Amino acid sequence: GADWEMIKAELLKCFPESTDRDGYGSKQRLMNVIEKYMLVPSGRLEKLLAYSREFNIEALKLLKTPAVISNFEAVQGYLSALEEQFRVRIMRRLLNGGTITAGICRRDDPWTLEQVIRTAKEVCMVPPEEL
Repeated sequence: GADWEMIKAELLKCFPESTDRDGYGSKQRLMNVIEKYMLVPSGRLEKLLAYSREFNIEALKLLKTPAVISNFEAVQGYLSALEEQFRVRIMRRLLNGGTITAGICRRDDPWTLEQVIRTAKEVCMVPPEEL
């Protein structure tokens, strides 16, 4: 009864993608994830990991062929929920040490969503004065 409802609610909170039975995702759900985590600050690894997981699950569905969003839109959307100084540090790291991805490399779209998320996690764990 009530115990199952509590467990189910907790599972849905931890795994919101489980309600997407068709596996296609939606732009609205992606926007909801961005809004839910708006202004993730640097140094809050737990919050960044939760955001990255939810965003990536929904974005990957939308990037599948036939794609609903481009890699560029996914990267911009992901970065939009991060605090400005955090975004600046991530971009600086990508520009200084990141590798440009072969195959999708364009001046306006040089990194995959996966690279940006990985870099965000790396930057989040390093104090600003060490970058």
